[in-house]
Order: sequence, then structure tokens, then C-alpha cells
Amino acid sequence: MHDGLEVAVKRCSSTSGSDRDLNKQLQEFRIEIELLMKLHHNNIVKLLGYCTEQEERILVYEYILNGSLDKFIYGMASSITYLHQQCGAPIVHGDIKANNILLDSDMNPKITDFGTARVISPGGEEEGTDTVQGTV
Repeated sequence: MHDGLEVAVKRCSSTSGSDRDLNKQLQEFRIEIELLMKLHHNNIVKLLGYCTEQEERILVYEYILNGSLDKFIYGMASSITYLHQQCGAPIVHGDIKANNILLDSDMNPKITDFGTARVISPGGEEEGTDTVQGTV
């Protein structure tokens, strides 16, 4: 912005689709604006402004440095895929939960606490598979 404030811009325009689709998009856009204008919590993104001109719809949010959760979820999924399929003998962690996922200085997720992990033998059998493991 002119004052040096960094913002995130979400462009919600669409020039194709049926009138019904466009009406639904416009309705969702209005709902998002109305809700975000009412919400004031530290863990909810702040809506700084919006613009509607012809079919153009733009939302301006506060800039969030570390982006969206999808990259962290992908990092976790790739780690679990590695454990299950790529590390030799498959490993079942047994206690995946928020407390057992750490974030390094670059916000990369790292799995920890392998105390309840089990290695599955090449035949697919694992001792104690009928026993509940991890945190309830």
C-alpha cells in the first residue's frame, strides 16, 4: 500500500458461467464481507477493504507471512507417505496429533514421538495390530 503496509489481495472475478453461478458467487462474496466485518479476533484474518466494479470482486486482507495451512498439511501427508511406503519396512506412527508435529524455523512440519510406532513386516503382519495405540 502507499503507506508501506503489506496486504493480501483475493481476486474473486468470473466472466464465465451461468447467471445462477454468477449470482451464487456474488452472494458468497457478500456473505464473506458481512461476516468478516463483524468478526474481531486475533486468529481471524482482518478484512481491510473490498472492491466491486462490474464483474470484478476483490477482497483486501491483512498479509499473513507464513501463508496457508495447505503447505503444512502437504508436508505432513508426504511425511506419512514416506513412513508407510518409502522408507523400507512400512512404519505406522500410532500417535499423530498436533502435539507430535513440530515446526522448524522455516515452518516446515516435523513428526516426533515415535514411542507407539510399529514396523510392519514384509508380509504385512505386525505384532499387536489389534491393540489400540497412541492418544485417545
